[in-house]
Amino acid sequence: HLLTFEALGGDRSWLTRFLAQHAAIVYYWMLVTMWLLSPTLAYNFSELIEAHAVDTYGEFADANEELMKSLPAPGISLQYYMGSDMYLYD
Repeated sequence: HLLTFEALGGDRSWLTRFLAQHAAIVYYWMLVTMWLLSPTLAYNFSELIEAHAVDTYGEFADANEELMKSLPAPGISLQYYMGSDMYLYD
């Protein structure tokens, strides 16, 4: 999803790219640390983050439905959903 949002224009600012990519690294290491302390805590935290992401993306899609329908699909999204490598869905 990060690559799709970058392709939609989220990659125009160097600072935005930097923060998004490094936040993913920080998130990964936070989960690793949580898992070392308590696997249940890490799982529950991850579940909360994913639920929030679904809500946020849903709100974004609803608020920008007409605009997104008028734009061509990003190449990275086409490659993911229509590419020959069906193992990307794992």
